[in-house]
Amino acid sequence: MEKDANAKAILLQTKAETDKSASEAEMRELERQISHDRKLRDFMKLKSQERQEDEELVTYRKRKEAEATEKRRKEKEEHSVEAYESKFKRIQEISGEQDLDKLVDKFIEVEDKNFALFNYVNELNNQIETLQEQIADIKKEIHRF
Repeated sequence: MEKDANAKAILLQTKAETDKSASEAEMRELERQISHDRKLRDFMKLKSQERQEDEELVTYRKRKEAEATEKRRKEKEEHSVEAYESKFKRIQEISGEQDLDKLVDKFIEVEDKNFALFNYVNELNNQIETLQEQIADIKKEIHRF
């Protein structure tokens, strides 16, 4: 019986050591997984912060771009107004007319006349084409006989 008890004690001790080794191995694996999860979480947190910074940067850039676009538009508008004023002054000098309303009315009147003349020239060109076609038809008939 003593042998059985010693054998049982040795067996229990061996089993305890095996269980202890298995528990230690399992503990190391769990610690490794925890460490990996921490590193992954830290990495994801860092990436999240970078994205937020990137979004802030994108927002900043968009705002700056909008400001620059607005500034260019205003400069262009100012330049356009200045250019129109300059051109109106030049037209006033050439025409001798100082009243802008009269100058605009005169321009519209001349533009209407030009448009009417343009339409008249187009009508004449259409008539010329028709007459040329008729002449070509008559020449064909003459050549037949």
